Parts: sequence; C-alpha cells; structure tokens
Amino acid sequence: MRLRHRNGEWRHLEASSTDMLEHPVIAGIVVNARDVTERIEQDRRLRFQADLLAQINDTVVVLDAEYRVRYWNDGAVRLFGVNVDDALGRYLGEIYTYRILPPEDDATVTDAISSQGFWRGEAEITIADGRMIVGELSVRAMRDEEGIFSGYLGVIRDNTARRRAEDRLRLMEAVVVHATDAVVVTDAGQLDVPGPRICYVNAAFCRLTGYSADEIIGRSPRILQGADTSVEARATIRQALNEHQPVQVELVNYSREGRPYWIELSIAPVPDAQGAVCYFIAIERDISARKAAERLERDRSSILELISADRPLPRF
Repeated sequence: MRLRHRNGEWRHLEASSTDMLEHPVIAGIVVNARDVTERIEQDRRLRFQADLLAQINDTVVVLDAEYRVRYWNDGAVRLFGVNVDDALGRYLGEIYTYRILPPEDDATVTDAISSQGFWRGEAEITIADGRMIVGELSVRAMRDEEGIFSGYLGVIRDNTARRRAEDRLRLMEAVVVHATDAVVVTDAGQLDVPGPRICYVNAAFCRLTGYSADEIIGRSPRILQGADTSVEARATIRQALNEHQPVQVELVNYSREGRPYWIELSIAPVPDAQGAVCYFIAIERDISARKAAERLERDRSSILELISADRPLPRF
C-alpha cells in the first residue's frame, strides 16, 4: 500500500493484519506495517537497468562471488545459445571456459580487478557446444551498499570476425613482404596525368627498381617507363584502369639507374566494402632472363637458317 508522509512524500508500506477480535484485551484487528520504499525503488532501478542491459547487443553477464550466474541478457542468449532460465544459478564454467590472451594472463587480471576494480582485454572463449570465439572482455568488481564485494559484472563483445580479418591481413602482409615478385599498390583516384600515386611497395620492388620506399611512395608508376616501353601496352593498361578491370601485359620498365628490364605486369582493382574501386594492386615479375633467352633462340634460329641456305652470316 501507499501512504502519504506528513512531508508530502509517498511511502510504500508492506502490511499484514491479524484478527484478534476474540482476544480479551486487544479485541480488534492488529496491523503490522514496515516501510519498504527503499526496496521498491531499488527493485525499480534494477528492473530499469535490466531493461537497458537487455537492449545492448553485447553480452552482459552478472556473477556472484562464487561465479554463479545472476543475470544473463539477450546478448548472452544469442552468443552462448543458452536461455535465461537455463543459465541463472549455474556456475560460469558449466557454460563456457576462457583463456586470457597474451600479453596478459589470469594473474594480471586478478591484480587489476583487486587493485582497480576493473579489467579490460581479450580472451579466447570455448563454449560448451564446442564453438570457440575471441571476445573483448570488460570485467568490473561489484560491491553492495556496505562496500562488501558481491560479484562481477562482465561485458563481452564478440571480436571473432575482426580478429580473423586481422589475422588474414597479417598473413597477407607477410606474404607480400616476403614475396619474390614486386608488389605495388596505387590509389585509384587520379588516372590522368600525373597518374595514380603509389601507396605501398614491397622489398622485392625496391630490389628490382633501385628505388627505396620513401623515394617512390607518392609518385606515379609512370616514372618507371621509358623510350622502349610499349605504347600499345600502356594504352592497354590505361583502358583497363579506366574500366576498373584486371589486366596483364609484358613491357619494358627502367630502374632508378636507367637500366631497362622486362616485366610481366598483372594489375587488379581493389574495391572497398561498398564495391567502389579505391586501389589497384600490381604484381611485377622480372622476365628479363626469359626475354634474353627468347632473343638468343631467335638469333640462333636465324643463323641456322642462313647456314642451311649457304648464305653469309651477319657481322656482330
């Protein structure tokens, strides 16, 4: 029931009545009441907080001091595949186990929560059904109104997709860095003069061209072209870039010192998440030795033809 206090505030009372009409002295109804306003307000706050937590996409879990589940939001249901009724009261280890990822470990987590009341980091989480995810964890120590430790509030964000993407990027970077073919990445914004700008080159490119990364980044790959660079090959490349299509050609480029060399050049567009082409990646394979061998074979064939025809050999 609610009663209005003399100061104007409404107070919540919990009351019980006892029929004592037959009592020789009391002969009436005895009503016992206690003020439960604070408890009602606390329950309202908790329900409000629970409603808010239920709307959060991240997983929110509340544990008591013995690691039993006391709160389990919809995000936890989606992530772990365990509904609220089945989770409440269970020990956390029955639902999932975790391993703190380096450079931290269980000891540093315990120290952080003990000294600061809070810890954030990444953990590898193994769910009871065998699935494994990488989660970003935020753990906070909870205390009651008297300051006594009462449990943990944990928020888990599933970073599995991001972590796998980062691993793939690191793998691709390692492949590119250690590739024996030259790799060049240019932007796709400026195809007219002066041409697309170089954003990245690997070590093989620097060895092939004689340019350092600092010297070449920001400049156009056209700096590598020269007198013997095929006009037809350049036109083919330009058309493919304008149409955002992959292309492969063979052409002559020139090193920083002016040394000509043959390359097999493969260029592919790189789209962003919306499908718009933002970069081009080029793989350059040095085929100078093959071209020299082909030239020698042509010369040998020509000499054999002259000999068989009993014609004079050319002077070299």
